Amino acid sequence: MNQCVNILRKDVGQLWPQMVTPMMALILFTLLEPTTWGGGPQLVFSTAALTRVLELLFSMSWIVLMVSLVQAERMVGLNQFWTTRPYEWPKLIAAKGLFVLAWLYLPLAVAEAVLLWRARLPVLGSVPALVLNLLLLTAAFVLPVMCVAAVTRSIAQAVVVLMIVFAALSVAWTLSALFEALAPRSLAAVQMGIVAAVFAAALANQYRTRKTRRSMWIMQLAPALTMALQLTVPGTPVAAGGYARATNDVGLAVRFDDNPLRVFGSGPASMQDRRGLLRSLGRSLLGGPGDNVFVHLPLLVSGMQPGTSFSLEGHRLKLTGADGYAWQSPWLSEAGMIAASAAGGEQTGFAEFLIPRKVYDRLSGGPVAAQIDFAVAKLEDQPAVRTKLSMEGESIPALGFCALDESYSGVNCRSAFRDPGRFAVESYRKMPCTAADSAANPAFGMVGSLEPASVLPSISSVVATGLGLNSPRAAGYLCPGMPIEFIEKRVVGRGRVEMKAATVDLKRYVGTFHN
Repeated sequence: MNQCVNILRKDVGQLWPQMVTPMMALILFTLLEPTTWGGGPQLVFSTAALTRVLELLFSMSWIVLMVSLVQAERMVGLNQFWTTRPYEWPKLIAAKGLFVLAWLYLPLAVAEAVLLWRARLPVLGSVPALVLNLLLLTAAFVLPVMCVAAVTRSIAQAVVVLMIVFAALSVAWTLSALFEALAPRSLAAVQMGIVAAVFAAALANQYRTRKTRRSMWIMQLAPALTMALQLTVPGTPVAAGGYARATNDVGLAVRFDDNPLRVFGSGPASMQDRRGLLRSLGRSLLGGPGDNVFVHLPLLVSGMQPGTSFSLEGHRLKLTGADGYAWQSPWLSEAGMIAASAAGGEQTGFAEFLIPRKVYDRLSGGPVAAQIDFAVAKLEDQPAVRTKLSMEGESIPALGFCALDESYSGVNCRSAFRDPGRFAVESYRKMPCTAADSAANPAFGMVGSLEPASVLPSISSVVATGLGLNSPRAAGYLCPGMPIEFIEKRVVGRGRVEMKAATVDLKRYVGTFHN
């Protein structure tokens, strides 16, 4: 233990000039970040842009500091003076970890706690999220930087290698956006775990053996494995493994709509549902629009109970010809909401796909059995939280802290570390606010997200979300003292909804695809 303390004291004495920049950037960021939440005073310059610059400065200065920290006892090359001392590699790496803990993790945790307090969010209740954020910081930032520093000779070399490493990881994590295939909700977390494990193994190998080439080979596994997962898992049945197969009480039924007025391209009647609740645009994994045929299938949705809604997260199409030839699309990602209407009964919607032209040519000569499977999240309305609009704001359970903005045009909500869950919000707009007899028109909006939590760390512990409530009747202001209602749409389960196979003539539902 004395060896760890001695190394730590030596590093602090050598590196304190380089510690000034990140500490000052973090302090300024903590002071200015609250002014970007929409409730603070409006400054002449853009504080939002300045805080982003401070975030970048904090990150870059810490990269330089960590590289200098590791290379103070350089792992690469021979005849290093520190190797003549009785250093034990576990104690040496532990001393470097203590430095990062004392001068990165602790100040950042304090700054994030201060921001939570300034945002009027629960500090103690956010400790698990704060610890998770620090773990993500370790996996996505600290371990890669320290590992690269251990296999390079200088700061310049380390910066070049880091650019290559982060570029490779970024390519791996953005492939899903290109293919639009449904991915398991835990895929990003698994990839981040792989990155952390690989860089930890490479760092330990470098400190233990100082065999740089082997360490660099180990490092290359991180982008290779994450890219392999991104290329092979999305779109497969594994991607839909988190969605239980449909049961009788799923509360949602979908069937094909054979109404001739909804044949694609038959006129305005067929296009009136262009913004339908089951809108879906699947893109093939290979080839462009010229290699595919765009198919629009009208649907009817029923079976939903009041207070229940569904979030559409993915779907796949299966086509079977009269001769037994079958084609099935991969699981494709999708975003949309399906909610019970006040009038009840069936609702219209549709699904859209791109199918390979050679498949279409094979199946378009006769009747085809079409079946669609949907991956959905079931949401149930929780008891409404009712309060009144005010600039002082109020805490909303499971949402955060919400306050009326200074212009009376919207509501600013703040949550800890991530976007809140899905909420439906209802209030009233009127003009002017001072007139007692002015009409109050209902205004509606949605806030929050059902997307998986990001696996990337953040410097700010507060996520600010602007909520604009729209009135379909007339414009006006959100006036202080007017009632406002928040209804949480809580996810109670995820599952699959299978549309019964229907016989269709594909030629009647083919359109032109536009990017």
